[in-house]
Amino acid sequence: MEGLPIRKRHFDDLQHFKSHIWRDVSAKSLERKALSVTFLKDFLDKKPKHPKLVESSGGKISNILFSIPNYILIVENNHLWDVYQDLLLKLPGHSKITIITNEKASIQIDKWAKDVGLIHRVKLVVIPDYINISIWAEDAYTIVQDNITKENYFIEPNSFVRWEDGFIADFVSRELGWKRTQLPLYFEGGNMLVGDNFFLMGADYPIVSLKYIKDLISSRKSESKSRLITRLYQKYLDVHKKLIYVGSTLPVPSKQSNKFMLNGEEWEEFFFQKNEGGTVQPIFHIDMFISLAGRVKNGKYRLMIGDPRLATKILELPEVLKYAMAELFDNIARNMEKAGFEVIRNPLPLIYLDDTEKKERSWFFATSNNLMVEIIDETNKTVWMPTYGYGDWKVLQKTDDFNKKLWEDLGFKVILLGDFHPFIQNSGSLHCIKKYLERG
Repeated sequence: MEGLPIRKRHFDDLQHFKSHIWRDVSAKSLERKALSVTFLKDFLDKKPKHPKLVESSGGKISNILFSIPNYILIVENNHLWDVYQDLLLKLPGHSKITIITNEKASIQIDKWAKDVGLIHRVKLVVIPDYINISIWAEDAYTIVQDNITKENYFIEPNSFVRWEDGFIADFVSRELGWKRTQLPLYFEGGNMLVGDNFFLMGADYPIVSLKYIKDLISSRKSESKSRLITRLYQKYLDVHKKLIYVGSTLPVPSKQSNKFMLNGEEWEEFFFQKNEGGTVQPIFHIDMFISLAGRVKNGKYRLMIGDPRLATKILELPEVLKYAMAELFDNIARNMEKAGFEVIRNPLPLIYLDDTEKKERSWFFATSNNLMVEIIDETNKTVWMPTYGYGDWKVLQKTDDFNKKLWEDLGFKVILLGDFHPFIQNSGSLHCIKKYLERG
């Protein structure tokens, strides 16, 4: 897009850092793996008979998981490790901290935890250095407790797009003494949000499930395939919570690129990134633009849904609306109101970073929706919020402050975290790098 100034990164790339949208498993391989689950189910732990999903916002954060691989610590004073240290020190004192990490990194993390007085709360799950997990701890599984036996489970989808992240549930469940099993369905943790009597799921994934296993499962009499998939999600994940799909009923654009002139030179820009053809989601995971904010006095549940149009007004950047898909987020907000939710809109800035050597501009959302929420009761509510007002984007302090005040006006204590630009440039933020294991 012409007319906008060059904005460069204020941080260095880390070698081996895997973007959130990076994958090393092909669609064909995913489909084949999905089919194998049916034949190997006897080797997995039995599925819980009374599954209850761990909530995304309700209850004390009793145990929380992070994946911190070697490359986060191999460079001294690197930006990502600074963010992790700040975050870990700001977690509540009642939270156990489980960290899956490589052998080399475990030595440094153990020393740091001792130095800062966290060692009594930190449990390290150490894996070989040759297993290259990502930092995106949210995605490759969901967490369920059997409501009767109180046994805890890692529940995995029938396949997953990042091969080595598929080892995380196995290593952590064995270390914790938990169960681990797989479903004949597809999901990713970041595309789910769990409330008190409902759970949201991005509508792209039931379509994937239907594609992979439609010939292996039988519907009840007069039951549609779509209803069958919904029933199975509820049966295996949480039979007592209503499943509500999130998506746009307006068309969603696919990823695109565009040539433009900047300072007399030809550049290329990339936008709508990871939007595959046929998607009904403007961003690939719903936790990038929806936050759960608890119930209000009238009994409705409150959702915070990102609004790019509001962000452009606050930042005085109307030019970016061309790529912001504001109408799609408006459509989803209306859909959620129709589903019975109270919806509050918060600024969701669309920003870009420039590579002056390659002459490339990449667009992405600097989301504050992708945060951590803890609602213990009406008088004890906290959010941990990533911030973005740094470097060439200091102007984002305006939207950081606006989002902070929105939550404070809802009665939340807001704990601001450090600079999440290196994360968000790689298509993820705070909610993506953790997993709630237990809530009390």
